[in-house]
Amino acid sequence: MKTFWIIFGAALLLAKPAYDSLKAASDKADDLTALKKKVAAYDRYRYLHRKNIITLVKIIGKKKLITITNDEYPDETEYIYKLLKDTSGHVILTEQCPYSQSGDWYEEFKDYYNTNGKIFAFSKRETVFDESVNGGVAVQTDFRYYGRNFKVITHISKLTDKNGRMLKRRSNEFNFRDDKYMIYPNLIEYLRAYQIKI
Repeated sequence: MKTFWIIFGAALLLAKPAYDSLKAASDKADDLTALKKKVAAYDRYRYLHRKNIITLVKIIGKKKLITITNDEYPDETEYIYKLLKDTSGHVILTEQCPYSQSGDWYEEFKDYYNTNGKIFAFSKRETVFDESVNGGVAVQTDFRYYGRNFKVITHISKLTDKNGRMLKRRSNEFNFRDDKYMIYPNLIEYLRAYQIKI
């Protein structure tokens, strides 16, 4: 029993700084440095609380989403949706991934929300196998940071190998899917658009 309390206490100490960094992240809506720090804090919080992520799946030809409690997705899966709440119950992060049964590609869209439900950042990450790249994988990432009234402060795009080394090539030289994705200004519109009920 003593071992349990030691492990439990250690877990609380690890989780508390992540939550504190969420609370401490600046709310200066147009401060790019503060927004980048806030995204990093959210990503760290996501990693530490990955077991608390709500996972929903859209099946091809069906409107109603189903909840998944493990990482085993039905073969007919079309999209995977993930939602993360903070300790107060606010959804602060959503993820949408088209499902690749073959695993030949990966595409992920993430929306970061303030506790008031307004978006402050968006990221898209795409990977494809390509033997002409060192390590065999090309990675395309896009980040958008938003200020007040859904105004884009900056848009950053990168093309790298799987180890983060920049590629001196154009993204259209690779077989990226480049799926269209609608970015909504707030969580309510996002949930309504994808018929997600929480």
